[in-house]
Amino acid sequence: MKFFSLHSLTMRIWTIFIVLTTVIISAISLITLTIINKQNQTNQVQSLLIGHETITQIMTNNTTFSDSKPPRLGSTDFRHIQHLLIKCTSSTTSNLEIFPLDPRLKEQGINVDTLGKWLFDHLSDSASSSIYYKDTFEGTEYLFVISSISTDEIPSYLVSYVILLKDNRLIYFTILIGILFIIISLIGAKTISIYISKPLKQLEVQTLKIASKDWIAPMPPSDITEINSVIHSINNMQQALQIADKEQQQFLQSISHDLKTPIMVIIAHAQAIIDHMYIDDLESTAEIIKTEGEKLDARVKQILYFNTLDYALINQDTITSVDLDLLLKELVEHFQPLSSSLKWQSTLTPVQITGNIERLQVAFENILTNQMRYAYHLIKIVLRIDNNLAIIHIFNDGAPIDEALLPHIFEEFYKDSKGNFGLGLAIAKKIINFYEGSISATNETGGVCFKIILPL
Repeated sequence: MKFFSLHSLTMRIWTIFIVLTTVIISAISLITLTIINKQNQTNQVQSLLIGHETITQIMTNNTTFSDSKPPRLGSTDFRHIQHLLIKCTSSTTSNLEIFPLDPRLKEQGINVDTLGKWLFDHLSDSASSSIYYKDTFEGTEYLFVISSISTDEIPSYLVSYVILLKDNRLIYFTILIGILFIIISLIGAKTISIYISKPLKQLEVQTLKIASKDWIAPMPPSDITEINSVIHSINNMQQALQIADKEQQQFLQSISHDLKTPIMVIIAHAQAIIDHMYIDDLESTAEIIKTEGEKLDARVKQILYFNTLDYALINQDTITSVDLDLLLKELVEHFQPLSSSLKWQSTLTPVQITGNIERLQVAFENILTNQMRYAYHLIKIVLRIDNNLAIIHIFNDGAPIDEALLPHIFEEFYKDSKGNFGLGLAIAKKIINFYEGSISATNETGGVCFKIILPL
């Protein structure tokens, strides 16, 4: 179960900065404290050994030494080091005489006898040279050295020790530095999050306006590469949607006009029949209504077919080998009787492609219908094979197409020179493209040629 979720970009940046800063500061502090403590202990050990050796030499060469009057130290270089002289008056360690070289130890309330016995317990029987020890006594950590001193017949030992005190100032200083770094990180994270979030919020506003078709000026580029790519994509999307929206509005206006005309004709002639005011006989008026109704039905079916074509192509269940030459031959035989003034010429090489014969038939029917609409006297079809591709040229001797309109005649919102909108060529292009083919149109001498390429 999640107790909280970092949905905010600012909170995520803050969290990352704080975690990274905490980890880095903690690691640096731990390493630094370890090194400093180790270095301090090394320095204390060296100082302890030197101080111990110095006192040992003084006591060894002191001819005036007596039990009642141990030597006093005037040196101030090793004032942090304390020294105890321990004498064993018997063979057992229970009878020890302990003399502090600094009388102030007793004045400070330190139990010298207890401390000395505890220190003496660390002495090894085989130890003949100075060794240092580190141990804890009554909650206090000691670093000490024990050496044998030959002052008289009684076995004597010199113990030099220092109390290891931990300097917490370094820890406090490290914590303070860490807090300062975290505060700086928070300020930096806030600045960065605002810097990054600002264009993202602008993108949010932009996309909401695009969703409501409120076309506004494109967003300026950002100096952040990733965000700039998103801005560029959204600007391109807005431009494409704006163009599509404009074309769709034009298309709907034209379609509504094309649908409105036959509807008005049908209504007018139907009302004439009701009022018995038809110009010709009843059969002629009914024939006009039927013709306009068929036009209306064809246009509506074309619109519906175009809108469902993508789904039909993707989910088509009948994929077969299609004899393209036979399909074109049948279509020519079907269209020839429709216009006695047109001459048809065809050169068809046997070609087989894979696809749905009904969809391909619709595509070529729409192309040939367009050819018949604009041809004067001749339509010529050539089918050949080139590099595992079926190449189809369909030529008509009609008027050339405006060069500026040639790239757009296969678009679904294209308006021809007569002001008519049609979906036939758009449907043909969508089908041919689905089968990984292409279609284009060029003006040639004496007419217009459509070129269709389909893979075998």
